[in-house]
Amino acid sequence: MSCDLSGFPLTMLLANCLEYFSKGVDSPVRLGIVGRRFLCSLLVGAVAGLGAIVFYYLLQTGLYFLLGKLAGFTSLDAAGERAIFGDPGVPYRRWLIPFVVTLGGLLSGLLVFTLAPEAEGHGTDTVIDAFHRKHGRIRGRVSVIKIIASALTMGSGGSGGREGPIALIAAGFGSFLGELLKLPDKERRILMCAGMGAGIGAIFRAPLAGALFAGEVLYRNEELEHEALIPATVASIVAYSIFGSLFGWDPLFRTPPLTFSRPAELLPYTALGVVCAVFGYAYIHCFYGTRNLFRRSPIPVHLKPALGGLVAGIIGLLLPQSLALGYGEIQNAFSGNTSAGLLLLIAVAKIVTTSFSIGSGGSGGVFGPAMVIGGCLGGAVGEWCHALWPTVVPEPAAFIIVGMVGFFAGAASTPISTLIMVSEMTGNYNLLVPSMFVCAIAFILLRRYSIYEKQVLSRLQSPAHLGELAVDVLQLIPVSSWMTKEVATICRDLPLSQAAEIVRREPHSCYPVVDGQERPVGLLSAKALLALLHEGAFPHDRTAGEAMRPDFPVVARNQTMLEALHQVDRQRGNVVVVVGADGKLAGIVTRNDLLRGYHDSVERLLPAVRRTEAGSAQLPGDLVVGEVMTVDFDRVATHTTLAELEQFFERTHHHGSPVVDKRGRLAGVVTIGDLERAKKQSRPATTVAEFATRKPVCCYPHQTLSEAMQLFADHDVGRLVVVDPARPDRPVGVLTRADVVHAYAWLVVSATGEEARTAALRLDVPGARFVSFTLRPDAPVAGLPLRKVELPEECLLVSVQHDTQLLIPHGDTQLKAGDRVTVLAKEQALPRLDRLFGVTGAAG
Repeated sequence: MSCDLSGFPLTMLLANCLEYFSKGVDSPVRLGIVGRRFLCSLLVGAVAGLGAIVFYYLLQTGLYFLLGKLAGFTSLDAAGERAIFGDPGVPYRRWLIPFVVTLGGLLSGLLVFTLAPEAEGHGTDTVIDAFHRKHGRIRGRVSVIKIIASALTMGSGGSGGREGPIALIAAGFGSFLGELLKLPDKERRILMCAGMGAGIGAIFRAPLAGALFAGEVLYRNEELEHEALIPATVASIVAYSIFGSLFGWDPLFRTPPLTFSRPAELLPYTALGVVCAVFGYAYIHCFYGTRNLFRRSPIPVHLKPALGGLVAGIIGLLLPQSLALGYGEIQNAFSGNTSAGLLLLIAVAKIVTTSFSIGSGGSGGVFGPAMVIGGCLGGAVGEWCHALWPTVVPEPAAFIIVGMVGFFAGAASTPISTLIMVSEMTGNYNLLVPSMFVCAIAFILLRRYSIYEKQVLSRLQSPAHLGELAVDVLQLIPVSSWMTKEVATICRDLPLSQAAEIVRREPHSCYPVVDGQERPVGLLSAKALLALLHEGAFPHDRTAGEAMRPDFPVVARNQTMLEALHQVDRQRGNVVVVVGADGKLAGIVTRNDLLRGYHDSVERLLPAVRRTEAGSAQLPGDLVVGEVMTVDFDRVATHTTLAELEQFFERTHHHGSPVVDKRGRLAGVVTIGDLERAKKQSRPATTVAEFATRKPVCCYPHQTLSEAMQLFADHDVGRLVVVDPARPDRPVGVLTRADVVHAYAWLVVSATGEEARTAALRLDVPGARFVSFTLRPDAPVAGLPLRKVELPEECLLVSVQHDTQLLIPHGDTQLKAGDRVTVLAKEQALPRLDRLFGVTGAAG
């Protein structure tokens, strides 16, 4: 179970203050969502700035006591860095370097893999993954562990950078603040990006670039997360101001006056662009090749960073310039004190030491090493070109700056932010033209590769934006087409003993309770009824109306399956009651009906689906569980109390969770329903182990989604525990119905064009076409939620575009003047739609 700080007095006060100013009814200053973002961004920036200071001190402490006091080695700093400690006063003991780096890796590995495995690696990927796939959630302890583990890894001489750790530290606070204020996923993601940009902007003294980096690093193509730019800018300014007030305002590197004044220089810069791309490719493949090698290794995970540190230390024994941060080597290169051959050697060694230090499971960033590698490559190419064409390349030091830009821009797919960042780090804006040129060459040549493997191609492929960019196929399925019409019902006045006979005769999980006119008045759970009768909680002469659940999800038969899904989620149930126009029971829809309806629609929409990256044909049924399941899942311990379990469900918003024993072995599954029943027992259970389902429904990572869906249907469960085939008592993931729906929706978005989807939808509704309307200010439906809009039966509302945002319509969607509404309708419905919405626009 994750760490929860929401009960601390300080955090409660903070939450109340922000709630008061942002949306409090009686507040004298109501700032709304924009004001809340601004206030939260200020706070995130302040914490990011303080976090950068703490991290800087810890890293300097590690370098002084581990690398300095033990091995007598002092790494060179960039000119703009302020030293906290002086000379360690210890003679240089070169032979100790491998042991010191190994020690740092060992301590880091023990810390990370014991307390927070997510803190391994370079950190920025963890933030990117949390944005796209984890609703902007980062566990609170991860940031704390990351800051210490990174100081141990790099402080002992491991090759890494400060970008990854500070990005995760600051983004973690943004995520925590979003959780504390119970903000929607979208707002929490924005605060997380603001934290990432603020931390990077502060520690590299590049506030503008930090903000741009936070929006650009999420995607591999030329896209930005534009909604995060302003919050990230505000947070970055605050963080930079706090960090700079203590460590000064000078750029990180001090450079000689360098300019670009000869167009002929673009020729050798072309060569530099190609060199950056080649070495960028080598950097990416060496890093992930090393990581995969360590992941396949049978060595205990706690010891792998130590082994990686040993290899890096041996290389450092031969070439100490490849250890730790390495910024001082770039500063030396600006002074012209390093030969071209040595610069090339440092670049190659830095690639290898970074791969082993971080790829083995150590903690550190990849941006810093990339700056050193790119700068050394640029310096080497500049020296060689200067020797060949001294009149064309009079200033080889200029190639160092341009190499830094080109190398990381290509390797990370972040051309714009890298261009600005290196300019801010060096204080030199005179080389923008050659930097842009080399940046473009490297970016184009490396467009299929990135050092950040969690990046997605574009917003279109991001699960975070799936609902904004895709027409949910459930919106196109009427409830009546998938509901179960023949339903066993129980009369409200029926005695419980007779109701139990119906349950035993016709076993279902839930039964609609109806009045004398066949109108639904509640739901009766079979499990709850039998438990009550077994415990004698109700005398047998009591009626079903006294045991039923009076608040239940209900939809009209002409509503869509998407609205049914919203109702199920809102009520946390498994069944939606369907009523006709007369209010009488028409049928029911279960979660499995929703899933089967989605699956059927996707199969019709996708006759053949190709993988975005591999390009091979694939049907939805061919997807395997391991590609879709949630790997970073919460677990409940067997000794968890009822009160703790209730707090867990309230905090995580889960409906259920796997239960594990002290050794991490699967002991069962517990759901909200289990908790509610346990609380009502005459002898309440004390721990989860007493009432959890001990034989959960499980599946394996290699099984297909079609097989998993069959398990959902056969066992009527909301989640499957995914276990290791070699050790079935070890859970490796969780698969929910939502995971399956998201996977299918991603396939729809990523593999089919708008025209193909339109054509497929037209086949489902003969004689219908897509029509768009712009809502007039005087339209009858302006200002109304969709549930109050009476649409003609011959049409289906597909989407609502509000400004630049494409909304998936549901009952609570508010229609506003100027909205662009798209409807799938038959010809006879158009006149009435015109009266409702406005003048007919372009037809699909």
